[in-house]
Amino acid sequence: MASDCHHIREIEHVSQGRGVGRDPIVVDSWLRCLNQHGLDPSQRAAAHIVTDAELREHRQRASDLVAIARSGIEQLFALVAGQNYVLMLSDRAGVTVEYLGDEAQKARCAKAGFISARNGPRRAREPALWVRASKPARR
Repeated sequence: MASDCHHIREIEHVSQGRGVGRDPIVVDSWLRCLNQHGLDPSQRAAAHIVTDAELREHRQRASDLVAIARSGIEQLFALVAGQNYVLMLSDRAGVTVEYLGDEAQKARCAKAGFISARNGPRRAREPALWVRASKPARR
């Protein structure tokens, strides 16, 4: 919980134009989530977890998107790997269709419903490529 509060404070500082010591790509992602998608990191929304059949349908429909984005996602993940980050690509319905993350985060993401422990991506809370760390990256 303490790390969630710290993360929320970081995002609030970014929204106020204050520096937080994060890479510009992370700050830009947070600002997009706040300004374009209207997200509030302090609000917890109930998760809608899709069935395995629905997940297959979403992944099938998003296969071109995933193929196009794969290189960029892998490059971005290479920049943050080992820093307790996950990357999730979701379709326009907000269903996670691609996931990259450290093994240490996989169980937490599955428990939160972001991914299926068996089948990979599950759902997301918003349509966006959302980059989040559960604790601040060490520099």
